[in-house]
Amino acid sequence: MTQPSTPGSAAAAMPLNEGERVAALQMLGVLDSAPEPVFDDLVWLASQCCDVPIALISLIDETRQWFKASCGLGTSQTPREIAFCSHALASTQILEVPDALEDPRFSSNPMVLDEPRIRFYAGSPLVGSAGHVYGTLCVIDRVPRHLSGTQREALQRLSRQVVSQLEARQGRREAQIQAGTLGRLLEAMPDAVVSCGPDGLLGEFNHVARAWHGTDPRSLPPSEWAEHFDLFEASGTRLLATGDIPLLAAWRGETVRGFELVIKARGQAPRSVLCNASPLFYADGTKMGAVCLMHDVTALRAATRAATIAAQRFSGAFSAATHGMVLVATTGHWIEVNDAICDMLGYSRDELLHMDFRRLTHPDDLMSHRDHIDRLVRRETQNYQLGKRYVRKDGETVWAHLAVSLVRDEFDQPLHFVAQIQDVTEQRSMEERLRDSERRMRSILENTEDAFIVADEDGHILEWNRAAQATFGWRRAEVLGRPMAEAILAPAMRTHSLAALMGNEDTRARRQLLPGWHRDQHEFPMEITLSQVQLESSRIVTAFMHDISERVAADQQLRRREAQLQLMADSVPALIAHVDADLRYQFANKAYGRWFGKDPAQIVGRSMDEVLGPAHFAKAWPYIDRVLKGERVQFEAEVTNAAGETRVMFASYIPDVQPEGLDPASAPAVGFHLTVTDITIHKDYANRLAISSARLERALEGAELGLWELNIEAMTLQVDARGSAMLGFGPTEVTKTVPEWTAALHPLDQEPNVAAFRRHLGGLTESYENEFRVQGPQGPWIWLFSRGKVIRRSATGAPSTIIGTFMDITQRKLDEEALARAALLLRQSGAMARVGGWTLNPATGEAAWTDEVYRIHDLEPQTAPDLSQALNYYTEASRPLIGAAVQRCMDDGTPWDLELELISHKGRHLWVRAQGEPTYQDGQIVQLSGAFQDITERKHSELQLQRLNATLAELSYTDALTGLGNRRLFDEALSAEWGRTRRQDASVALLMIDIDHFKHYNDMHGHQAGDECLRQVGAVLQGALFRAHEKPMRYGGEEFVVLLPGTTGDEAQVVAQRVLQAFDHAALPHGASPLGPHVTLSIGVAALQPTAEVTEKQLVRDADQALYQAKAAGRARFMRWR
Repeated sequence: MTQPSTPGSAAAAMPLNEGERVAALQMLGVLDSAPEPVFDDLVWLASQCCDVPIALISLIDETRQWFKASCGLGTSQTPREIAFCSHALASTQILEVPDALEDPRFSSNPMVLDEPRIRFYAGSPLVGSAGHVYGTLCVIDRVPRHLSGTQREALQRLSRQVVSQLEARQGRREAQIQAGTLGRLLEAMPDAVVSCGPDGLLGEFNHVARAWHGTDPRSLPPSEWAEHFDLFEASGTRLLATGDIPLLAAWRGETVRGFELVIKARGQAPRSVLCNASPLFYADGTKMGAVCLMHDVTALRAATRAATIAAQRFSGAFSAATHGMVLVATTGHWIEVNDAICDMLGYSRDELLHMDFRRLTHPDDLMSHRDHIDRLVRRETQNYQLGKRYVRKDGETVWAHLAVSLVRDEFDQPLHFVAQIQDVTEQRSMEERLRDSERRMRSILENTEDAFIVADEDGHILEWNRAAQATFGWRRAEVLGRPMAEAILAPAMRTHSLAALMGNEDTRARRQLLPGWHRDQHEFPMEITLSQVQLESSRIVTAFMHDISERVAADQQLRRREAQLQLMADSVPALIAHVDADLRYQFANKAYGRWFGKDPAQIVGRSMDEVLGPAHFAKAWPYIDRVLKGERVQFEAEVTNAAGETRVMFASYIPDVQPEGLDPASAPAVGFHLTVTDITIHKDYANRLAISSARLERALEGAELGLWELNIEAMTLQVDARGSAMLGFGPTEVTKTVPEWTAALHPLDQEPNVAAFRRHLGGLTESYENEFRVQGPQGPWIWLFSRGKVIRRSATGAPSTIIGTFMDITQRKLDEEALARAALLLRQSGAMARVGGWTLNPATGEAAWTDEVYRIHDLEPQTAPDLSQALNYYTEASRPLIGAAVQRCMDDGTPWDLELELISHKGRHLWVRAQGEPTYQDGQIVQLSGAFQDITERKHSELQLQRLNATLAELSYTDALTGLGNRRLFDEALSAEWGRTRRQDASVALLMIDIDHFKHYNDMHGHQAGDECLRQVGAVLQGALFRAHEKPMRYGGEEFVVLLPGTTGDEAQVVAQRVLQAFDHAALPHGASPLGPHVTLSIGVAALQPTAEVTEKQLVRDADQALYQAKAAGRARFMRWR
């Protein structure tokens, strides 16, 4: 199959794999794309290497050849049928057409006969990695010629570069499509995705990550990240260490799975995220970077925390409940119990868990709650309660109040029962005893010798016993419902006494001596004790009364005796008093009266609560209650006397038992004797000691210190409860022998610790101080700092006791280790990158350097030089630049980044990169800091590159074969000289030279001999044209030009004649020339004076026409265009 051809031209054969070839071309995605510098550079290089005016990257599809890049051709495409490159598709070798006019395939081609007038063509096929030919890299000249071997190789190499760039472009395009797809996928993900490159800089940061962090960190310097967000450990209370950040760990090569952290972004609630991070590598194992996927577990953590708290609360309530708590399986077996139910039933926990409720329930109550359980399961009730009996392990019966509820699982199926069991055995016993007590009380009241009356809150009688009837003469039926005062009190006292009592809210018993009134109208002395009882909705008044006529007479005699006792008691400094069973003072000495600011007579007869006051009486009541029960009581209390002085008193209560001789423990007390002694001074000393101890305890607690005491004689060391807890022994004091404590120390710390003790005991140090590691019962090593001092010595002066403290410094040690590792990493990183850091205090001029800065300066690490000394290391050219930069930064905060020359302390010449910026505090510059890097190697590389570029530039203007200037140099030189001579109003001449019958030479001797002939022609031209303004150059193929600026036509003819003579003299052999045995030249001479209308192109055309005239005239001559 062939493609269509134009008349007079041969059609190119269609490749066998044409369909696959075109498809592969289309897959490149390059057709009709915009120009790209990399391809433009390649065609320019092809043009220069092959010394041709036209070079193209030609891609052939079904109908056309399209130029991805072109040099020297104004069109972007041509029909395929006239494309030279179509003929190159069938082979992987260069297609070279030395002269298109003499090649039957192209002699009638429009591009040969018309513009661009192709005479020479060479195309190197663009063979893709899959073997398909996309097109060619071709070079074209308007004159016949041959490629040299070097040029053919260069063209092939450049064509391979074109293919590499085309397929790399396809790869980049596919990568861009994939990257776009990946980017859209990442943006659509519900999780946060972040990545970094091999340099550690952030790459991907999808919208979820940006939302969680409240910003896009990639658009901010790292120093500003903390203004928007912080990363915390999973607890949310402690900042996450930089080295623990999952993405950074993955970048270091670690794989991170299930790492939890908390993101706290400005204006957002803390967010718990679960991170998985991995390093990324290219196929060859080179680090690509790292990626981290973050999943939001905030809601999960909140739910988990709520569930945990709820479970803990339930567990805590379950375990700590004072009543029995049981979880019962639906089968009836007990699956969990608390301590209270174990105590209640007398079984251990394990025993109960192997039993069911049937074995523990009283036989008579087994069926009592079967119906209730069925109703729970059927959801007819939420819970039920009932009373039942359980059987203890010892066989005793326990009465209980049972409350049961049902727990269901997530499928709404019964899971287990929760039972609360409250022991009401004592309650039921008390209720029974209460009923018995009521019966007994009623019987007692009915049979007591004292009159007993109950009245309502209005004073109307509700109860009246037989003794009341005997005392007052009224029968029960006569007084029920009557006012109590009318029935028992003398008329003059009825309203005043009882009205005061009835209006009083105080429910305590009040005993009074009042005149009683008998039904037969006679008065008698009566003792009455009134009490109020608060019922649910009302109050009642109870009254005990008896006739005390006989007792009044006895009292008179008793008072005389008491006066004698009073006299003796008043002479004692202690407070002495006697209180009866009703808590009324029967006696008080003067010391007692002085204490309360009263005369003893004002105290006697009054109740204790009245004299002591409610607060004091409430404190004393427990002791009073005990002494009234027959117990001797002693206690201390702080009491305030009438003068407002608070004193510490020691009180002794002795029961008063009558009749005399009875054992106080077996006889009821009818009162008690009390003696109170002032022990304030003694207590003051004791309190001072206690306060001092408490202050020490608080100080130790506040400083988180443990306290230890070393008994040197016993070789034991005691640690207080706080210190014991710190070491893991629990909150109790621990005492061990010194060898036992020494064995608990880390092996590396034992000898230093013993040495520290010896130095102190030997008087070499004021105190013992040491840091060491100790291992408690829990296992991990704990760092401690301990300090102690000898506080006690023996009679011989030898130390006997040392007391000291210790504190946990584990975290400090860990921080120090982390800081040391970070410093080492910084030093190592700086050394590897040859980057150091420095700081400068502008106020003092003090500087600090890292090790790398010292290394660059060839100095030993020591105190950094001051600013002026540091500046002296720079060269004279660099010193003003760095000095001005530092001064500007100190003046207005302008940072700097300079590359400067420096001479080290050892005289090495270096290039360094110096950077600096200010640090502000309260708006003032307080420090300058920055980086310092050795860039000498980079600078040397840049200088070598500049030299290489200069060499390449020179080569780009030189013909590789002859060493003369090439076509490019000629074009630029002609343009420059044309402009210069026009300004000087001078003329420019040009010689266009062609080797006669050079094609025959190549055909006879071969291309390598042809190349050697061209080199010899170039050498002869250089020898003949020795004047400075005479510039021979190779124009292309076997054509040469000589540019003669400032030269007239006549002068140019002289030069042309000199060239011909030089070749006659050189006699270069040419066996294939019909003109003779030696190489001859045809020369066209032209000269023009540049004007606005006359351009340099006209000069070239004139010289070319003159050349053709010389050839037409028989060659081996020059002709001048006129």
